[in-house]
Amino acid sequence: TKAVKKGLLKYENIVSEHLKFVKKYADLKLLKKAGLKVLVDSMNGTGATYIEELLRGTNNKVTTINGFRDPYFGGRSPEPNDVHLKPTAVVIKKGNYDVGIVTDGDADRLGVILPNGKILSGHKVMTLLLLHLLEDRRLRGGVVQTICGTVLIDKISRKYGLRTFETLVGFKYIAEIFNNEDILLGGEETGGVAFKGWLPERDGILSGLLILELLAYKKKSLAKILGDIDKTYGTYVYKRHDLRYSKDKKRKLLSVLRKKPFKKVLGKSVVSVKSFDGFKFIREDGSWLMLRPSGTEPKLRVYSEARNEKEAIRLIEFGRKFAVGI
Repeated sequence: TKAVKKGLLKYENIVSEHLKFVKKYADLKLLKKAGLKVLVDSMNGTGATYIEELLRGTNNKVTTINGFRDPYFGGRSPEPNDVHLKPTAVVIKKGNYDVGIVTDGDADRLGVILPNGKILSGHKVMTLLLLHLLEDRRLRGGVVQTICGTVLIDKISRKYGLRTFETLVGFKYIAEIFNNEDILLGGEETGGVAFKGWLPERDGILSGLLILELLAYKKKSLAKILGDIDKTYGTYVYKRHDLRYSKDKKRKLLSVLRKKPFKKVLGKSVVSVKSFDGFKFIREDGSWLMLRPSGTEPKLRVYSEARNEKEAIRLIEFGRKFAVGI
């Protein structure tokens, strides 16, 4: 209080200003009559009850769980992925909701859960948001993904003639391109997405409202929308596995792959290798495997994408066994 009186410290309500801009960006007129039953899980983080508050007075029924701040995040890691959202998926299934919207600890990433409890990958969330901006909002611009991005985004970008950019893992690289190019959407596989006409930064609350906007525009269930995407662009399943990995093993793994990269993975030829952030091996059928040591943790991340879940898991297991054996 002394610091405030002396003018050394000033309190600002930045949340209300932020929400004011969210209201301008989201189509609240459309959302007002969407009639959706929504479960919001704020994972005990900064997302609080803001989505519910933004939709108050509409004909949507919004229920927030874990909307209170807890520095222990209810005993789970506040990441909106299939590892940590299983309890939320059970609530969704039992409650007959149209969709589940999840924000992470600092509310910059988004998780989405179907009525049947299926948890979407960050890739699928990004795909839904891109198609919403293209088909419903009729916006255009470039698209940015990291090296572990999805084939699906590339196929959609080709169809619409959009310029694409690929970066190292880390949103700062995406933000840099946002600041220098005409970008429609940029995102990571973890569910963090930024949009044209917005800050060059991720926003889970706005992303959540745009998913609801998508449902209001399409007037279809999320499962039907995803089915239409599969029919148009093909089915792609993404997987990721993290394992503890020492600095020495990281150095050795990169050295081995640099000297002798895979020419075949599980019997299929590797047609392209990307090595600017770990090693990504793209096979002849478009499926891929990636081994990437974390730059901040004693971990190795193993990624894959294939046309079905079984093959995506097989690729992960191949990569994991190779890395463990180094």
